[in-house]
Amino acid sequence: MRNYRDAKLLAQSLRHALLDKKNVYLGHSESLEIVSKMFGVRDWNTLAAKITEKNTKSDLKEAASERDKADNHECCFHAEGVHRFEGFYKEKSHSVMKIYVVKNKIFGQMTGQIPVEIFQKDEFSFEAMRYGIRVRFCCDKNKVINGFILEQNGKRSFWQSITQKEALTIESALKKRIEENLATPGSEKALHDLILCIYSNKIDFNAVEENLARALKEQLSYLNDMLKKSGKLLNIRFIGAHDEGQDIFHAEHRRRIFRWHISLAPDSGKISFAMVDTVN
Repeated sequence: MRNYRDAKLLAQSLRHALLDKKNVYLGHSESLEIVSKMFGVRDWNTLAAKITEKNTKSDLKEAASERDKADNHECCFHAEGVHRFEGFYKEKSHSVMKIYVVKNKIFGQMTGQIPVEIFQKDEFSFEAMRYGIRVRFCCDKNKVINGFILEQNGKRSFWQSITQKEALTIESALKKRIEENLATPGSEKALHDLILCIYSNKIDFNAVEENLARALKEQLSYLNDMLKKSGKLLNIRFIGAHDEGQDIFHAEHRRRIFRWHISLAPDSGKISFAMVDTVN
């Protein structure tokens, strides 16, 4: 059962429910303020401070319990060994992951998500079995960590090590997009072109990243059938920016509306992530 520490997830659920049931867009900050008042707190800043204060013994105890279930042996860490993995990492879509250590336990937290404890399997490999996550850190010839490979749900992605300043710049830009309800430049056209390609039962490999292209190829027949049954594409409307950075659009077809989450790779402008579900 969720509690006040899940305020961001509850705010996200509230925004999606209003969109689905009432076709009402609620801003990111507005939803956080509403959820805060539901918990009897004056405003989001007050609740955020409370969450930070309480995110200590109880969370660590829960994580330790999960660790006992996941592992049949103890992993011994030397302080310098654990801390060498700490830092900030980014993916092609410019999602940011913070790796940090609390009492010799290592956690990963992606922008907009809750922290996840990862458990060491060998010198550079970690797992979080509960979430189906595997992480393998990479290093240069001097064994300095310069990134990691993340595997989840059969997908692999590389996360490059970045400075704290770079991470703050990326997260500040995302915060501004969410607060000002701004789409990533070019994302609406990219989505429009992707939908037309799916209608034509083909993939433009020059417009999508390699990993996404493989996923689309496997699902192309299903997606093509789904869109054709939904009728002609009438319009695309930007809804808002997701906490994790994706742009959210409603694509209205003659017989159905779809919600798309889409991200563009900053370096190439190609689509690096796309997900679709139905609104009605």
